[in-house]
This record gives sequence, structure tokens and C-alpha cells, in this order.
Amino acid sequence: ARSCGGDTAGAQRDFSEAIRWRPKYPRAFGQRGLCRYAQGQYKEALEDFTAADELVDEPALLIARALCLRHQKSPRLDEAEHDLTRALDRDPTNLAALTLRGEIRRLRGHFDGALCDWKEVIRLSPGNAAAFLNLGAVCLETKAYAAAISYLDRALELRPGYGPALYNRAQAYARKGDWDRAVADMTRVIEINSN
Repeated sequence: ARSCGGDTAGAQRDFSEAIRWRPKYPRAFGQRGLCRYAQGQYKEALEDFTAADELVDEPALLIARALCLRHQKSPRLDEAEHDLTRALDRDPTNLAALTLRGEIRRLRGHFDGALCDWKEVIRLSPGNAAAFLNLGAVCLETKAYAAAISYLDRALELRPGYGPALYNRAQAYARKGDWDRAVADMTRVIEINSN
């Protein structure tokens, strides 16, 4: 299909034609869903990923469904979390599903669940700076500033100059009243963003 050349609209037409000829072809539904997702057509992409999921047992389709549910005008985060839990039932070590479910749980205010997911990501992938960033962000939201700083320090050890980790750590320092460190981190953020 044309998606290899970047023509997502043309690829979408090709996959639609393939579905017309083979209405139970999960790969065509999945690929058309990806094209629609890339074009911001989240509702239509969700329909394609749902059709593909009904035809084949594949955790990646549930992750794709969850992404679509998150990007709707009225996000359906409960359904997205359910899909990600189903994906993890099939593959408990799926880092993408764990990471996204942690994000969904954080958005829903289920901070303990988010922490559990991101700690599992770190157990499976100890060098994952983004997971430490996410843990730090949840601790910041729950006013556990010392824990936030600890997680963000680790993110910065793994990825020096990591702007989002510096920004969040500056927030944690400021909320603890450590203005010198907060200003130092914000100064580094500004330097990074000015380059």
C-alpha cells in the first residue's frame, strides 16, 4: 500500500478496497486504522481497530484502541484503561500498554495505579528515563515532593539535560521552598529550549 511512501490518504483507500474484497481481513482494518489515526480521524480509526480486534487476538490493537479513546473530543478513559488491562492480560510485559495505562490512570486521578504501572515498567526496563519522569510527575501531583525529586534525579542520571525532568524537578524544589535549586533547574530548562 501507499503508506510506505507517506501517502496515508491513498493507503487508506487501498486498505478500504482490500476490506471490500476481504471483509474479514484484520490486517487491512488495522492498517487503515493507522492511516486514519495519522490523519487525526480518531473515531474512524477506533472503528477499524475494534473490527480488527474482533477478528484477531492481538494486544497491539487494544493499545491502538486506547490511544483513539484518549484522543476523542470527550476522552473515554475508562474504556481505554479497560482495553489496556485486556492487552496486559494477554502480555503482562508489554511496556507500551503499561506506560499508556499509567498515563490513563494518572489522567483519571488513579495515582496509586499509575505508580504501580510505571514501577513495573522500571522493573522490566530499568533504564527507562520516561518512566522515572512519570513517577516524578505523579509524586509532584500528590505533593510527595521528596519522592518526586528522587525519581526526577534518576531520570536525569539516565538522560542528562532531560527538559521535562528538569522542569518538574524545579516545580518540586519550588514547592518545597528550595528556591535556589528551583531557579537553577528552570535556568537550565530555558537554556535547553533556547537552543
